[in-house]
Amino acid sequence: MVIQRWQSVLLLCACLLMAAFSFCSLGQVQTPEFTLNFTALGLSYEGEPTGNAPSGYYLTTWYFFAVSLLSAILPLLSIFCFK
Repeated sequence: MVIQRWQSVLLLCACLLMAAFSFCSLGQVQTPEFTLNFTALGLSYEGEPTGNAPSGYYLTTWYFFAVSLLSAILPLLSIFCFK
């Protein structure tokens, strides 16, 4: 019984860490013209656009976001499916 409790705690930790991974910034790429912020949703331009500067997403990665969110949901489902 104690092993199942620890397993549930570890699965909950895995769920929380994958959810944080889905929404946190993973890195930045700096070029002379602009800075790109890399998240699970894609590469977005950093800072306020001035003049003719680009804004919004440079490249979207919805598939990466969907896979990371599904890998956060699966441990949560396994906690509640098996008792």
